[in-house]
Amino acid sequence: MAKPSAYLRQVQQVPETMQVVSEPPTTFVLDTNVLRFNPNSIFDYGQRAVDRVFLASPVVRELDEGKKGRSKDASQIRAVNRLVASIVIGKNAGNGVSLAEASDGKALGSLVVSKQLANLSASATSDEQTCWIANDLVAKEKRLNRRVVLVTNDNNMVAKASPYGLLVELFTPNKIEHERDERVRSGFYDLPQDFWALNDGTMIERDMKGLKVHEVDLLPGILLNTVVHGLWSDRKIESTVTEIRSHAGRMILRQNINYRVRLHSVSGLLALNPEQNAQMNHCMDPNMDLVFVVGPAGCGKSLLAVACGLHQRYMDERYDRIVFMRADGESEIGFLTGDEREKILPTVLALQDNLGVIERLLPHQRLWSGPKTVEELLAAIDLPDAGFADGRSLQKTYLVLDEAHKWPLNRLLMLLSRAGPDTKVIVCAQVGLGNNLSDLRRIIEAFAGLEHAAIVRLTDSSPRSWIAAQVNRLFPGDF
Repeated sequence: MAKPSAYLRQVQQVPETMQVVSEPPTTFVLDTNVLRFNPNSIFDYGQRAVDRVFLASPVVRELDEGKKGRSKDASQIRAVNRLVASIVIGKNAGNGVSLAEASDGKALGSLVVSKQLANLSASATSDEQTCWIANDLVAKEKRLNRRVVLVTNDNNMVAKASPYGLLVELFTPNKIEHERDERVRSGFYDLPQDFWALNDGTMIERDMKGLKVHEVDLLPGILLNTVVHGLWSDRKIESTVTEIRSHAGRMILRQNINYRVRLHSVSGLLALNPEQNAQMNHCMDPNMDLVFVVGPAGCGKSLLAVACGLHQRYMDERYDRIVFMRADGESEIGFLTGDEREKILPTVLALQDNLGVIERLLPHQRLWSGPKTVEELLAAIDLPDAGFADGRSLQKTYLVLDEAHKWPLNRLLMLLSRAGPDTKVIVCAQVGLGNNLSDLRRIIEAFAGLEHAAIVRLTDSSPRSWIAAQVNRLFPGDF
């Protein structure tokens, strides 16, 4: 876990009395919005043993009051509450609790949960009370040569802190997540230029169902199901690591199917670049149970995921049903009229757009026997709200979790745990554009290198339009 100062110091211009500081030792007072956006900010700001993270009583009250309901905000706040509870349970949080155990030693500071009340009128807002408590804390911490810094992403909070002369740090999630996106695994490995020459005398080659399989020397740090790229005698090689024999220092590479040619079209679609080809290989592989697909807006991740599901449902008859869940559909829908599907439909317009693309390309798909119009295709896909998945087991199902970056960790884990026998799960998430990938990144890292799981990161080399490409290029992380 990187030190916040390495990536978290984009500062708003404020008066000299409110100069933003990051010098230790420091007590960071976090506001509710910072915690809601990223619960792990507790660890981010508590990296060093001399630093403390301080939760004022108004913040604790807001977390308690906001945990009810099925909205995205409520889910995020519940995630914060669970994290805080796991850190302080059975300990005196008023005096400070070490973060080392909860963070596996990556954060050495402490967390303080305060019960102090602000000496203000009953009409004072939570922000005003937090600022008062932070200011009162300044005098106490000064005796310990410790600074107090209020951390917020709310400009109104900055204004309320101004009369106190508090040191303020402006939390900038867009910048954080854009830079953290670069640390999401790509799922690719570029082979050294001399790789094939070095393996010339020891490589074992064979054919398997029309695909080349190579046994070669193991590369350092490479993981199972990584896609390797390279040149061999001026011929481009795209293969997947299907087996690692650590004891022998060897690995098995299986040639990827070329989904960029019409012969291998999927629901009429072709891959447009090596990244899309890798996604289609993973999604079409019957031995791959879990596939993470991340990339910028418009790179085709959801379209390809759905196309692969339709092909395996109606051409290969590998699955009994396709289930599509989109995080946007988890908002409060109970008050809407109609049954579950009728409530969800307005939230999956992007899916209907993708099905429109598939409808236009299906005439190019040989021997297609499934639904052909957008209406028929949409009717063939189950569209439950994520909340309706509680307690269910999805068997022989092709499950697409779209916009997965918008789900908190507990919801993602619950959805993944619904996968029953013969079920494949495709997790699509959008990087950049200010999205919070901390929870999803944690899951990806846990599954990285496991036998039936793969990760592929798409680029914007094949965006939905020239405009979309320029937006991703010119304004990364700005909205």
